[in-house]
Amino acid sequence: MAGLYLVDLIWGHWMCDRGQARRLGSKPRIAPYWMPFGFDLAFRMARDLYSFNFLNFTQKNLDVPGRTVQLNLLTAPVLLTDSTENIKAILSTQFADFGKSTIFQNVWENILGFSVFNSEGTVWKDHSRFLRPLLAKTRPSDLVTIENHVSSLLEALSHEKPINILDTMQLYTLNCVTDVFFGESAQSIQSDQKPFLNAVNILAEWNTVKTAFGPLGQYFPDMNTNRSLEAVRLNVNGYVKKTNAISPASVTMKPERDRTVLEALALNKPTAKNVKDQVMPIIMAGKDPIAITLAWALYELSHNPAVTQQLRSEIATKIGFSTPPTKKELKEMRVLNNIVREIHRLYHPVGYNVRTALIDTSLPRGGGVDGLGPVAVFAGQQVIYALLNMQRRRDLFGDDAEVFRPDRWDNWKPEIWEYLPFSNGPRICQGRHFARLHIEYTLVRIFQKFESITGGQGRQRIKVELNPKPAYPIMCNLHRSSSI
Repeated sequence: MAGLYLVDLIWGHWMCDRGQARRLGSKPRIAPYWMPFGFDLAFRMARDLYSFNFLNFTQKNLDVPGRTVQLNLLTAPVLLTDSTENIKAILSTQFADFGKSTIFQNVWENILGFSVFNSEGTVWKDHSRFLRPLLAKTRPSDLVTIENHVSSLLEALSHEKPINILDTMQLYTLNCVTDVFFGESAQSIQSDQKPFLNAVNILAEWNTVKTAFGPLGQYFPDMNTNRSLEAVRLNVNGYVKKTNAISPASVTMKPERDRTVLEALALNKPTAKNVKDQVMPIIMAGKDPIAITLAWALYELSHNPAVTQQLRSEIATKIGFSTPPTKKELKEMRVLNNIVREIHRLYHPVGYNVRTALIDTSLPRGGGVDGLGPVAVFAGQQVIYALLNMQRRRDLFGDDAEVFRPDRWDNWKPEIWEYLPFSNGPRICQGRHFARLHIEYTLVRIFQKFESITGGQGRQRIKVELNPKPAYPIMCNLHRSSSI
């Protein structure tokens, strides 16, 4: 045992003892562990991940000066941080020092392909350049398309029995996103068969575990995923056929901003891989973050009836209950905007993200006794930056940082790197304007028809995946307005 412990000591600190460490910065603090190779720390992390306590696990470990800690998890050390200065460096000021590793790319390829989400260098730039004109701005027709699916959503929410809110919202947003960006709805809300959604959920859950364990995760076997992989493949093949059926000549007749993603792809005679690399990220980014945000909003409103009534009063004053809202009207709704801001603060759409140091470098916080000095990061080392934690820090958001309180936004504005619902820097979410519009429009349409919401069970937990979601079903009843 003494020999193992000695090996562990050497292993746990070898990176930080290299000659470059003094030049780059100090050693990071080490998260406590007592078993060789950090077996106990890895066990606690896996246990908390599967018991939906990962937020608590990271909060405890980050309660140190500099908000940065090293996790020795069986393999090369992983840095964990929710320092605003470190996040700013990773996403912006030292953007070139950090990237998506081949490990991350390979783990998520089964869902995302090699796309704008998990590619690097010229490949990422090409994907980003292709998607920008298709996603960066909302179009007048977007609200019309969304409205075409609202009636099905409102009908689904009208049942007397409690409704599974997240399941309903995922089906609704899948319909909207495919209709807006691909020109044809998946029509999934009208079917009880959800093989594609179930497949993506299974793959995302296992991929999250593999990602959390850093370099070691790439060696975890894919467990019981063959059926899920086949469901994703069949879904992608459907879009390949639709794309190949589009005439490039017909596409050139349309203005660029009016083209769908499939039409833009058709101009280049894409392979099946090209289609997957563009289609799957849009489905994932458009479906889950919007659906999960709506689910969390309804969950919080079910526990805060006074806020629900404030929203209803604002709808009555600004819009009325019979006419769908315009984009201009949505922007002028203070209560609505505060609710969405607060949901994005408490339940960050991504939660945790990973970058790998591409060169020997440093991060500005985490070093020294007070944590205010730079900390060394070596080429190949993974850094997990915790946006979910950062936006719940009491030193930034007050003692009630973990409480849903939309009115905090009436007279308060965070610094730019303290609130990042759509990230920032070169990789800022290109579809953020559509996502925000979709969420606000849907909430207004729901509470034009329903005057209250009840249920939501007791205290929820957060299940950490590609997009953190409610750990348990949110079962609610929505009650119709007597005036409609």
